[in-house]
Amino acid sequence: MANRLIIMTAIAFILSLKARRNLVVACQSMPMQNRHPITILGGFSLSGGWIGGGSVGAAILGLQHINQNSSLLPKYYLNMTWSDTKCQAGSGVEALFNQLSIEPVKMLVLAASCSVSTIPQTQFSQHFKILQLSYAAASPLLNNRKKYPNFFRTYPSDTNLNPTRIQLCKRFKWKNIAIIYENDDTRVFYEALKPLLTLAKENNITITALQSFIPGSDPLDALMNIKEVKTKIIVGGFYAKASRAVFCRAYHLNLTGPSYVWMIYGWYGEQWWKTPNGVHIGDVYCNNSQMEQAVEGYFSTEAVPISVLHKKTISGLTPSEWVNIYSKYQEHPKLPKGSEELAAFAYDAVWAIALMLNQSIPKLEAINKSLHNFKYYDQDFYRILKEEMSKVSFLGITGPVTFSSTGDRLGPMLIERQVNGKEIAIGRYYTNLKKTVWNYSVEMEWKLPGNRTPTDQVKIITVDITVPLSIYISMSALACCGIIMCIGFIIINISYKRYKIIKLSSPNLSNFIAVGAILCYISVILLDRYTELAPIHGLVAILACLGEVWFRAIGFTMAFAALFAKTWRIKTIFNSTIIVKRKVMRDRSLYGIVFAAVLVDIILLSLQLAIDTTTIEIKNQYVSSELNGYEDTIYNYIRHECTSQYAIAWSILLWGTNGVLLFYGAFLAWKTRKIQLSVANDSKFIGLAIYNVTIFVSLGIFVSITLRDKILALKHELNHKKDVRLSIHNLSVNLRTITRLHLNDFEPRNNLERDCSDSSLDTKIHKQKLKILELKNQLNERDSIMQRITSGPKLTEESKAISTSDYLDIICDGIIMSTT
Repeated sequence: MANRLIIMTAIAFILSLKARRNLVVACQSMPMQNRHPITILGGFSLSGGWIGGGSVGAAILGLQHINQNSSLLPKYYLNMTWSDTKCQAGSGVEALFNQLSIEPVKMLVLAASCSVSTIPQTQFSQHFKILQLSYAAASPLLNNRKKYPNFFRTYPSDTNLNPTRIQLCKRFKWKNIAIIYENDDTRVFYEALKPLLTLAKENNITITALQSFIPGSDPLDALMNIKEVKTKIIVGGFYAKASRAVFCRAYHLNLTGPSYVWMIYGWYGEQWWKTPNGVHIGDVYCNNSQMEQAVEGYFSTEAVPISVLHKKTISGLTPSEWVNIYSKYQEHPKLPKGSEELAAFAYDAVWAIALMLNQSIPKLEAINKSLHNFKYYDQDFYRILKEEMSKVSFLGITGPVTFSSTGDRLGPMLIERQVNGKEIAIGRYYTNLKKTVWNYSVEMEWKLPGNRTPTDQVKIITVDITVPLSIYISMSALACCGIIMCIGFIIINISYKRYKIIKLSSPNLSNFIAVGAILCYISVILLDRYTELAPIHGLVAILACLGEVWFRAIGFTMAFAALFAKTWRIKTIFNSTIIVKRKVMRDRSLYGIVFAAVLVDIILLSLQLAIDTTTIEIKNQYVSSELNGYEDTIYNYIRHECTSQYAIAWSILLWGTNGVLLFYGAFLAWKTRKIQLSVANDSKFIGLAIYNVTIFVSLGIFVSITLRDKILALKHELNHKKDVRLSIHNLSVNLRTITRLHLNDFEPRNNLERDCSDSSLDTKIHKQKLKILELKNQLNERDSIMQRITSGPKLTEESKAISTSDYLDIICDGIIMSTT
């Protein structure tokens, strides 16, 4: 135990040597004979998070004025020793320990500038039974009388700042605010801002974000979260150093400028945002010019630093006279420099100490004690000094100085706005009256178009993507017309299927095409199902989704497979050896192609339905609407889409199988493109139909992929035309395909009627004569031709010289046989 005491004493002695370098004795202008010195301990932040060197000169000036006042403490004079607390908890406690460990005895602690260092200092000093008076610490934590019974302050608590922020919101009709604060171990700023949460709720103001960051860290994440909630009114709680980092980051995140409003503390000092080397935070840098742009227009709230009353104060000076004297005094080269915002509070704090000591003299004498006999741990001294401090009341440079039961200063709050690098007073809030007096002579310039007040939040308008009822009715009506037309074609094909002109067109395959087109038309009605009048949800929406996919897929496959079968039949007939053997493909052989293609689709769709659950997914896209470059409104377009976990994979499978059929059909159409014979009836139109389907389906797939998840907007209207474009695409492809195939049967075809229908009697007679002659020639040469064929040589030109009429008859017969 003895060794421990020796070590502690040695440490205290070594630290005291360092502490003596910060000793300042108040200058005197009168003899100190027969006057006892009273030493107070000062703590000032000369480095770290906030540099408040201007308060040192104000305190020393106050000591000078007190010592020059013969009516105050006539038997005593005040000295002060002080240290740099560095606005840090550890440094503050170290400075306090150093000074209390050495002579002379410190009767009272005047500290500190920052709450983060004041709180642990107060916890430490109370064990010595001495009072601590702060001229700047504003944390509401210090209101706790049980935890900090020895604490007083001449600077009002930050709790009084919160009503000023509410008053600002009320004046400009802001209903949404975000909060960002510096969160250290003492939670100084959180405790200061916590009452704001309650006040905001009571005044119907929403806190959209409450974000914090560790001192010295990058506030990027906190600011990104605020940016995400789109709130433009931001309340900040941090020291000046952290404030520079926050504004630099906010500048690069576009969270500053005319459309954003910041509310911060007003005690940082003039030009606090400027530093010799700019601001480096994370991977960004801001020079002083950028910082000036970032901080332009902020609101600051603080206790009124200088009283507006033109009355003589306790010192005999008016506030304006004191400002002039202090400004000249602060020019002394040996005085620390820094923020002078709180200098008057330090000056008034020294006067409060002097008045308290002066009032305690009679009470101490009543118990046979005096100020110059003060000792640590003396309960009588502690009790009397605390009682007298609670009674102190005077008119100071900062206004009337009195203390509440919790040791708080009661006083008005100042509301300022930073304009062109200077803070301009726009109002005062009187805490005791709960009333704000605005200075309406100061014009509010917002630098927004029309000088409009910034909105509290980017206005988000949610727009549900629906198809206008008029368009839905139009598309559905066209689809119904298409269905009726297809049914009409089916009826005609069935009613007139024995006519040669209909037989030549393979009416059964044409019916498949018509049925496929009907299914595609039905898918159009289901595709535009989500209308502005009656949007559907839940199971009905899912069934509609599935129906649209099934009808479209099966309808397309059925129609195109039938087209493919027609092309395949023509290709097969024309590629067969006409003279030797006539190859006939009956319709039932072609039906297999259609059924096989449709079956593949049904299998794939059934597997998807069984394996991959279909859901309705709501997809959002934000489209901003800017007013003269300033983001004002964001439209959130919501689109209801059918989807599943592996939707892309299933689409690729469907597109792959149909793609093979599609492009092979296009290839066959290309191969048979030179067939000019009208006996092939609709072969030319089949080719055109295949080209039509191939081109437009490929285009449709490309557009669908390109526009996937892209919802465009123009001004305040939804470009819901994606579904409409797909509907028109389906309608147009179906219409072109079905009409080209079926109306072809009703067009006059002179060649066809001459070659296949034999409607002219003269033509028939002439044709039969030619046939007889040709048949005779063929019979004569048949044996020789057959011999040459069986022996292997190629056909001679003579064998190819068969009459066109016979060639046409053979083709006509082949096609008709295939349809019977």
